[in-house]
Amino acid sequence: MRIWPWLSTLSCTLLAGNQVSASFQDSGGNGFIFSAEKSVNSSINAVVCISGAVPQNTYIGFGIPYYPNAPTMIGSEMYLVYATDDGTVKLLHGKGVFIDTPTLWMLDGNSPGSTEGTLVSGNSSYKGGKLKACFERRLDGEGGAVSLAQGKSGFIWSMGPVDSFGQPRFHSPKNRGQLKDVRLFGSMELNQFAGAASKSSARRAKNAIPLLAVLPLLPMLI
Repeated sequence: MRIWPWLSTLSCTLLAGNQVSASFQDSGGNGFIFSAEKSVNSSINAVVCISGAVPQNTYIGFGIPYYPNAPTMIGSEMYLVYATDDGTVKLLHGKGVFIDTPTLWMLDGNSPGSTEGTLVSGNSSYKGGKLKACFERRLDGEGGAVSLAQGKSGFIWSMGPVDSFGQPRFHSPKNRGQLKDVRLFGSMELNQFAGAASKSSARRAKNAIPLLAVLPLLPMLI
């Protein structure tokens, strides 16, 4: 996927409660913030929030890669949030499969497309050009999803246009990036989540994309 619109600065800060775990920033003055904390509804769920100043019909993307040490679009579980013309906040959920594919693919990787996710009620809005979207997801990789790492990990971000059919389109090379060796959760959440997250390790090994097939493509993705 490639993304078009403007962005002079990206500031990605991963939070656990009130604890700042890591941050990433390129050159400029605008910032996107990615945060996560323990869900109050389930001990095996996390609430992830994405916020930033973007025009309507412009998405902010957050990706959880299969290979955290080499974060790329291929195999990553993607969450894209945007505001429609009337200010309604939307969440698209899918998988990055191929280089230069304009749309997401379903989590099973068998067909192009995405599903519309459910946002946390009362905690998602688009006001004054500023977007905030929060959603809840499991920690483990159930149903083709990618598990959230307990310790240091890598993530990807992106930004681009949404077409008239509500589908994400290509982003430009400058409107994407990586977060490497960052912690999504603080030590308290890690202790509480350790049991749930560890259950997904065997599933990840079974379903992971062969690394030898991905390595030759890495120079084109980074």
